[in-house]
Amino acid sequence: MKNPIDWYERIAKHNFEIVGPLTHPFESVHIGNGDIGASINVYSHEIRITLGKSDVWDARYDGRPEEAVLKHDDLIQMMKEKNRDLHSLYLEELETQRSANETDYLFESPAYNRPPYLGSPMPKRAGCIRLYHPGLSNTLVTSSLRLSDGIFESRFSFASGTLLVRTFVERNHNRVWLEVESDGETPWFALIVEKEPDDADATMPLPVIDFENNNWTIGQCIPAGFGIDEFNWFLAPVFPQKGSDIDTHNVEQHAWRLRQYCSLEAGAKTALCVGVATSRDGHGDAREHAIELSMPAEPFNMILESHQNEWANYWNRSSIMLDDEALESAWYRNHFGYGCAMKRGTTPPGSGGNVVMRDSVPWHGDCHMNHNFQKWFCTALPTNQPEWIDVFADFIEDKMPIFEYQAELIFGLEGAYCDLLYFPIMSKEHCHINNLMGRSLALTGWVGQPLWWHWEYMRDKQWLETRAYPYLKKSAQFYYNYMQKYMDDSGDIYPSIRIEEPDWSKDFIGNRNVISDLCMFKKAFDRAISAAEVLGVDEDWQEKWKTMRALVPAIDHDFDENGNGWVALDKYWRQLETNERVDKARHIRWAGGGWIVYPGEYVPGDGDDSLTCALRDMIQKTDLMDPFTSEITGENLYPGVPIIHPISSIIPAIRLGIHEHFDSIRNVILAHRLTYGQTSSYMLSDGDMPKEINGYGGYLWYDWRSVENKYLGVLATTEMLIQSQGGVIRLFPFWPEEKSASFTGLRAIGGFVVSASCKDNILEASFFSEAGVQAHLSWKDKPSVTCDGTLIEVSYSEGIATFETQANKTYVVTNP
Repeated sequence: MKNPIDWYERIAKHNFEIVGPLTHPFESVHIGNGDIGASINVYSHEIRITLGKSDVWDARYDGRPEEAVLKHDDLIQMMKEKNRDLHSLYLEELETQRSANETDYLFESPAYNRPPYLGSPMPKRAGCIRLYHPGLSNTLVTSSLRLSDGIFESRFSFASGTLLVRTFVERNHNRVWLEVESDGETPWFALIVEKEPDDADATMPLPVIDFENNNWTIGQCIPAGFGIDEFNWFLAPVFPQKGSDIDTHNVEQHAWRLRQYCSLEAGAKTALCVGVATSRDGHGDAREHAIELSMPAEPFNMILESHQNEWANYWNRSSIMLDDEALESAWYRNHFGYGCAMKRGTTPPGSGGNVVMRDSVPWHGDCHMNHNFQKWFCTALPTNQPEWIDVFADFIEDKMPIFEYQAELIFGLEGAYCDLLYFPIMSKEHCHINNLMGRSLALTGWVGQPLWWHWEYMRDKQWLETRAYPYLKKSAQFYYNYMQKYMDDSGDIYPSIRIEEPDWSKDFIGNRNVISDLCMFKKAFDRAISAAEVLGVDEDWQEKWKTMRALVPAIDHDFDENGNGWVALDKYWRQLETNERVDKARHIRWAGGGWIVYPGEYVPGDGDDSLTCALRDMIQKTDLMDPFTSEITGENLYPGVPIIHPISSIIPAIRLGIHEHFDSIRNVILAHRLTYGQTSSYMLSDGDMPKEINGYGGYLWYDWRSVENKYLGVLATTEMLIQSQGGVIRLFPFWPEEKSASFTGLRAIGGFVVSASCKDNILEASFFSEAGVQAHLSWKDKPSVTCDGTLIEVSYSEGIATFETQANKTYVVTNP
């Protein structure tokens, strides 16, 4: 099939065009190369580029796991002795009801619980590049960001000319470029490279400016401590030189700032280059490496061409073309954001990614191991960026000693256990222990999901063996050992916490057979068994896992007397009275098992089994734009408590085929479309706020989640175009029939790279088979399949076409 899309022309429609200043720090344009992130603000007299880098962290953390831990056996015994609920002590913070013994285990360790501005760990700013000039408040400035190559340009208009300022973070090397061009007669400007003192920690050593061997650098040292080595980072700027068409002053040093005044003749241009290096880069002396970066041997035009070619390679991996220009824009703009924040071989991103506007961020910029951290990786394989899963695998391998240590420390068990949160850089001796939300047993299985996805999509046996299986095995061993030790005659899996919903209750009501646990225990066993079978290893463990998997309770679900589907959050949830249910559950953010369909994939989504039907009915009858209201009754059943968390229900609604929610889903996606780069909507808990105030009832503009939350515009739109859970490839499963769409290079499970188009009810597709496995394709009627012009035999049953493939061959599928 011919490629239906010229990505360069298509993507140009979605460039950012900005008229006037861009002053708010949380709507700054974000550019980057996956390691360095740059946030750009524009004023009528200045352009300001705040730099972040994935490994620029004050990673010191005074966690004391041996002191902070409430061991699982002690928790169980304590609950028997106290014979009462403990959740109110945490949720209501009743100081008079907490003894010292009760406080220690209910709260997180003091090192983490301090306000972020009072201590580490924390990502830190890596400096700032500025250009200012004598523009006034009425100076016209317009800006644009080209998605095709990540080049940002601002145009400052003066009476007799325009000053053009272009900046980009080089794709291949950790260099930031600022090119200045004069179109006509323009005034002087100043170039500045600086790193202000830390705005959160007064004890942090000040930045230091060096001028040695005719090279300027600005650097900072973060001292060693708590198992973390001393850390150094440097900026090495090379300022413009005086020439026939450029006049420059000497570089001035001002404490933590370097400044140079320049002026250009009409038609002239010049550039500032800044190399960025750290002692965690692995290139020896960080200062020398920064200087080396700042003085490339290649001329600027060759560097620019190479940079643009690398972005072209990125966009050539996959592309889409939709009748719906707004959804198309969400896909391209948000996918661009991923390209700025993700790169193989870099430090895995925390909650803020490599966008660092201040020296302190909420939640310390940590990695919450549930959906928060995994949002960085869920688009990788569908959009044909599999190397991002290596970033995840690097993180897992780095943290494996901590996972094994925590399994032994907390539970006295062998295997790997995943707590709620980690920092990208962390020592085992000072890891974090969370005795509430960290006791969600589901996280251990959930964390294995991206590793298994890599095998499903890529069919790389060596990667499965070396990068995925070690964790898949250890996590399944932990689950096996846990069930052996803690499963009693009731057959319950307990005690556990529903994800991010702290609540230890009398007799562990609400802590038994938690829905996410039941899903992830089975999935972890399934993955470990399947991987071991593929690799031909651990036959004894395979049998153990199969035996224990059969003992995992089924997820409780049904239809009530009014015909409304329900899925139990835990063993006793449906048995509680309504008011008690609110009190016990507090939040029903994960209600309806949205995560059962994704990312757990407990059900494929398009089946007709009773669990799938109950899930579909429940989400179908919820207003996704007003999740506090039930479409069943039209009433707010639980004041202040969302029935189903709308963001977490988008992918399930798409996979379950709830087409009547298309408009609502589209609105939620567009609420998370990148506008000027970093800004995004975030669902807050004040859902009773009038819709006319903030548009979607509970959506407010917020900062730290923006880069992380861009997954929705990419993944949800992609899932409308192609799905392959359960090994069945579904083309345009959620796309309106009256609209046309096409895509190239999207991946499907089984090692397939797929391109397809749908217009006027005519569907055609091509499948490049990398692994040579059998293809299963959902198709309205038995299709025609050819390879190199030869007709391929196809079997067809109940809407599924099946045909054999050979590795590295392309198969064209059309209607007969």
